[in-house]
Amino acid sequence: WMSKSLGNGIDPLEMVDQYGADATRFTLTLLCAQGQDIKLAPSKFEMGRNFANKIWNAFNVFGQFMETDGEAPARDYRRSRSFDELELVEQWMLHRLNTAIEDIEDSLDRYRLNEIAERVYDVFWRDYCDWYLELIKPPYGEEMEEDKIALAAEIYETLLKLLHPLMPFITEELWWKVRPR
Repeated sequence: WMSKSLGNGIDPLEMVDQYGADATRFTLTLLCAQGQDIKLAPSKFEMGRNFANKIWNAFNVFGQFMETDGEAPARDYRRSRSFDELELVEQWMLHRLNTAIEDIEDSLDRYRLNEIAERVYDVFWRDYCDWYLELIKPPYGEEMEEDKIALAAEIYETLLKLLHPLMPFITEELWWKVRPR
């Protein structure tokens, strides 16, 4: 058991200094299920830091192809194709996103914050980064189609909105990299 009198407690301010506020907040939310004790080691916060890095790197996959003014997109990217006109991988990603939103709303209704963190982590990392972005990424040296940039940005914005209550600082920073000012 962690105890202040035993001196084996973890100082959250040290975790914030070492891993960042968003990583600390996300990790604590993810690990702290209602009514359960947890074994909390400083190394667990590495997961939150790695997730923050993944979120940032995900933007770079499609963001490198956006026209920018140096800080933000120079214009608004909006997809022109309807759902039925999208490629199968794009339809799959939108389906996974909508399913995740439904799951998150259900968890929110039941005040299960750890389930929300788990679901956002899963759809962001596994579905969006590991599959979707890898499948739409153009071969090295080629440009990404504008409609693919638009859909990748649209999904990314939605994921940032879902993640914002859990990781407000990085999501705010990245929001302004995706949206024109």
